Amino acid sequence: MNSNYSPDVFCFPEAADSIPRFVHGGDWWAYSFGHSEEMPKNDVPNISICAQSWGLDFAINAELQTSQNVMKRRIARSCPEFDELLKSHHSLQLQTWLKIEHQPRFYHWILLNKLPHGSWNGQTLLDLYAGAEARYQELRDRWIRWIETHQVELNPGQSRHMNRTNRSLNLALRLVHSFEENDEIWKHLYMQQQERFGVEYGRMKPLIDFFQ
Repeated sequence: MNSNYSPDVFCFPEAADSIPRFVHGGDWWAYSFGHSEEMPKNDVPNISICAQSWGLDFAINAELQTSQNVMKRRIARSCPEFDELLKSHHSLQLQTWLKIEHQPRFYHWILLNKLPHGSWNGQTLLDLYAGAEARYQELRDRWIRWIETHQVELNPGQSRHMNRTNRSLNLALRLVHSFEENDEIWKHLYMQQQERFGVEYGRMKPLIDFFQ
């Protein structure tokens, strides 16, 4: 868990007031890593919990490029099985975040897609990733220019780093149940909230197992 200032920055280009918003990461993170006999635990999808502006996100998280490849490979191999697991969960969003490194190991995270449950499946995820790969040079140039235009905290060294690096697509994939600000859970006692969070954690286990 991390409650400190972080050089990671979440970017929301389509803010409600039409003014781009930038929010530093590190408000609250917690991780539970999957397991693989073939790869280090950091390289496979995990369960993460993240405080966002709209609420608390519980996510099957493929943040690293290695874990993104694992998620894509498993879905492509058994897309019908994945779709059944997705349906049985009943509430998972698909979020895709383009990661642009502005200094070593720290990123601007740009929210590209936030698709509600029922509007996407395994093939949608694969198609979104393939589409981003096919036009990555365009995406890279567009969003680096956008960050340079709108991010007042960016310094010249970070700008040079962005333009020198980010040569391959890094598109974080998150399958998310979001406890949004109007969710009934926030009216409950803390112990009841903990119990509900535990239930949600357990509901994600079949999907984590699928990605192992």
